[in-house]
Amino acid sequence: MGQVDRACDESEYVKSDTVLFLARNMHLGGAERALLLYLNHVAALRPVLLLLSREGRLLSELRSDLPVFHVAGSAEAAAYRGRVHQVTTLLQECRRLRAVVTDTGAAVVSSFLMRSHIVALLTKIALRARVRVVLNVHEHMTESAAYLYPTWIDRALMRAITRYLFPRADRIVAVAEGVKQDLVTNFAIPAERITVVHNPIDTQNVQQRARDGPTPLGGAVGRRWVIAVGRLVPLKGYDCLIEAFARLPPSLDAGLAIVGDGPERPRLEALIRRLGLGDRARLVEAQSNPWRYMAQAELLVLSSFTEAFPNVFGEAMALGLPILSTDCGAGVREYLEDGRSGLLVPPGDAAALADGLRRLLTEGELRRRLVEHGRQRVAALDLPRAVRAYERLLTDVVKA
Repeated sequence: MGQVDRACDESEYVKSDTVLFLARNMHLGGAERALLLYLNHVAALRPVLLLLSREGRLLSELRSDLPVFHVAGSAEAAAYRGRVHQVTTLLQECRRLRAVVTDTGAAVVSSFLMRSHIVALLTKIALRARVRVVLNVHEHMTESAAYLYPTWIDRALMRAITRYLFPRADRIVAVAEGVKQDLVTNFAIPAERITVVHNPIDTQNVQQRARDGPTPLGGAVGRRWVIAVGRLVPLKGYDCLIEAFARLPPSLDAGLAIVGDGPERPRLEALIRRLGLGDRARLVEAQSNPWRYMAQAELLVLSSFTEAFPNVFGEAMALGLPILSTDCGAGVREYLEDGRSGLLVPPGDAAALADGLRRLLTEGELRRRLVEHGRQRVAALDLPRAVRAYERLLTDVVKA
């Protein structure tokens, strides 16, 4: 059904302090980057990794001594087949998880994102696996539902799973206070079951890799780049960002770079052509090292309609970039300290976004203030402190 992807003596990991991290894949996402940091830096416990689908560009960045397992076949492909096949695949994933838990002696399964949560909980409940389950919730379930679950059936299933299965977890980790309050208020999950642990930012690694290789953006001499980083999907609001950028006066000599891949690329490329932006706006394919692009920019912009606790904020702060963001969720306000560490504008408002861009490109004192507050903010999220907090939580669950 699956296999060990790296040679390891499984008996070595039959320990009560073994934690099995469960994820769908290792693609370039915020939750996956947080998972990568935990896997590479957790020291008080013995991590192993099970992937439902062995794919993703972050695989190459995993520490070399980490045991990595996977389920045969692609979980991604299941989404495009019939319901019967999806159920069969889900059962296969649950059986594989139970087998790896048994083989490694894992005391805890720590799952990331919804598919993995379902597999972990069903394995514990239906297959009666003797293991504790920790869910790592990286989405504001209510606000993101319309974007992540496009059909009413999918949304109804999400609500039912969150309300009735999530309370069966031994602990839930929310990445922001707003995510926790959503689970408590809208899904009736007991507050004492939920712990907020903010995603870590590896400040030193971000700064070091920002200096890798030649300057990637180029363009006209003196051009001042505005940068956005994320998947090209509707919830990111990139059409609104492009329209806002088109409103800037040519005298600012600004450029817009959006780093990411996704299904919206053809529509966004057409919008750039229709607005006559030429080489002043460009879509850059997704990067395992987006920081060398960010390091060449004047500011970071986030134009989303919903976000939980975006890692890209901390990365921008580590690089000394001022931040312009839509006020698209409690987690965004929490990260940016209600506007102290970043300029906030209403979501979906191209005029307000354009005004924010203009201000951060022309008001030096505002830029300096936001950068300084950003440096102070990211210090609280630095890697060692965040990893120790996560280790303490997992250790408490192991010992419970």
